[in-house]
Amino acid sequence: MKEKSVLPVEVCLDVSAAIGETAGIARYSRQLGQELVKLELEKPVSGVPLDYRLFYNRQPPPPNALNAAGEGLNGLSPALRGLPLRSVNLDNRQWRMLLQMAHRLPAPVQALFDFDRKVFGAGTGRRIYHGLSFIAPPFRQTASVITIYDLSFLLYPHLHTRLNRLNLRTLVPLCANKAARIIVISQSTRQDLIRWLGPEIGPKTRVIYPGVSEAFFQPPDLEVRRAVRASYALDDERPLILQVSTI
Repeated sequence: MKEKSVLPVEVCLDVSAAIGETAGIARYSRQLGQELVKLELEKPVSGVPLDYRLFYNRQPPPPNALNAAGEGLNGLSPALRGLPLRSVNLDNRQWRMLLQMAHRLPAPVQALFDFDRKVFGAGTGRRIYHGLSFIAPPFRQTASVITIYDLSFLLYPHLHTRLNRLNLRTLVPLCANKAARIIVISQSTRQDLIRWLGPEIGPKTRVIYPGVSEAFFQPPDLEVRRAVRASYALDDERPLILQVSTI
């Protein structure tokens, strides 16, 4: 008996933050995308093939553009650049305003936006969209997953611009209620989310801790370590605690 073939699931990663940015969510988006694609090629975790593609909502800089530190602004590794890519030429403010309006409209009117086609193109099939920056469009035929890193825009509003604070306070509840699954990166954020949106959000919220890049598992040469300590006038025997964050 001929074995029945399994159709792939199309998985779209929203890499908007990875285009032209170098902070935490941008790095998470890039590295997660790289590792997921690598895992699918080398060691698939399910019996269903996953067909990855990318989406972003901004105009990317030229491929060879550099920032002041000499880092590439395109933000996508060679592994990700080879994936199918779709975009809408809207900046964050315009994109978030469009999603706010679309989420609030009745389903028949939402259909006019046809986000499934905007993000995935023509065709039908099983589809998953992973919103790596808190939000996702209101799809009709696509399951959405969103990652929420923290609720600092709600708990520490003075650390955010007024526009960013208002956008996220409005959009995150809309997207969270629509999403099939919500990923948070700590138990603390999960509890904050449940306190904010209610206990019904809990069953579909999963805590998945961010991975650690392989770069951090390569211990530096002893001479390099000594040179760094000397540059900061640190005693060779004193233990160090390094905190890295973005403000």
